[in-house]
Amino acid sequence: MKNTSVFKRFKKALYRILRWSERFTRTDMVYLASGSFWMSVKRVVYAITSFIVAIMFANLFPQEAYGEYKFVLSAAALVAIFSMRGINTSYLRAVSRGYEGGLREATLLRLRWGLVASAAAGMGALYYWIQGNSGLALNFVVVGVFTPPLNALTLFIPLLNGRKQFRLSALYETVVQTVASVAIMVSVALSDQVIIVLLSYFVSYTVVRALASWWVCVRQTPNKKQESDTLSYGVHLSAMSAVGDVASKIDSVLLWYFLGPVAVAVYSFALLPTQHLRSFVQSTGLLALIKLSSKEKHEIKKTLPRKSFILFLAIVPIVVLYIVLAPWLFQLVFPQYLDAVIYTQVLSLNLLFFPKVLFDSALTAHAQKKPLYLMNITGPSVNIALMLILLPLFQIWGVVAASLITQVYKTAMFIYLFKRM
Repeated sequence: MKNTSVFKRFKKALYRILRWSERFTRTDMVYLASGSFWMSVKRVVYAITSFIVAIMFANLFPQEAYGEYKFVLSAAALVAIFSMRGINTSYLRAVSRGYEGGLREATLLRLRWGLVASAAAGMGALYYWIQGNSGLALNFVVVGVFTPPLNALTLFIPLLNGRKQFRLSALYETVVQTVASVAIMVSVALSDQVIIVLLSYFVSYTVVRALASWWVCVRQTPNKKQESDTLSYGVHLSAMSAVGDVASKIDSVLLWYFLGPVAVAVYSFALLPTQHLRSFVQSTGLLALIKLSSKEKHEIKKTLPRKSFILFLAIVPIVVLYIVLAPWLFQLVFPQYLDAVIYTQVLSLNLLFFPKVLFDSALTAHAQKKPLYLMNITGPSVNIALMLILLPLFQIWGVVAASLITQVYKTAMFIYLFKRM
């Protein structure tokens, strides 16, 4: 009883502190803390499991094989563009407004479009088979078989997040991530064959996501209310993000063709820590989208710039600390990839531009289709063009420079479009 009383007093004190801090942040800090806590739990589990997997890859897997593995996963992400990823965002927006119907239709739509992704992967398999590379051909067959269900069976996540059931969402995603990571660890420990590791990746994620989707639908039955434009808006969002999805994954593909698998492996390890750091603040964008969907434009335009600046100030010490610790970290756990240290230090500067996600969320929450199309086409196009120009000239440094220049451009454009909203 005494421990319970102490815990209750602590919760009340924390609640008062969060409410007091709202004077300065002008943000619902209780909502942010409660949502961010469970998402942070999920991110911590993801970071830990991914970190262990990365250590095993770095110390047990040949660099050439790891480069091929990352190339195939990047290619899988590229063909998955056809599977209508934007449906998840539009469904999240609808659920946050009380419209949960259409889950089945959204899943079937993603499955149907996933068959287009399978066809694209099949063309890749045929190309490599004709080229005499049966190993890569088989890898692309695996991609083609698993891409539709792997991507379609994720709509339980926006259902839970849209209901603000962040604890349940974090629990299910944590289980999925943990089971898949264990499967990958076992395969890396037992084999250095890319096809074995790929199969463990795709099979584990697909099966566990299917079970999680079924369980959520049984225990968390959605209501029947539907918003008429949920699917059409999801198609719009998918089209908008297509060029961005290409830009986010084409770096590994271009490095593969220009410099080979070892360069892909080095660059992947340079990106890895900053990707995890980014994931810890990424929940801010999701929480903002849910919250901003119910806010008026004039209120958003008045408060959001200040919040983005506060987020920037919070990120600065994280970036500085990472730059200082990166050499020690790589020496300790990734000694085979010390060449990646300088790249990862510079790439961490991309985190400073993360607050632009708040402006992106505001545009998305209020269905600003024209600005979103403009941003989601021009930003990635700039990145792709810069990579094509700079990579042949400066190799990995060309990709790093393209990334930073693109972040500057996108931040400036998001601020401009937000002001005109």
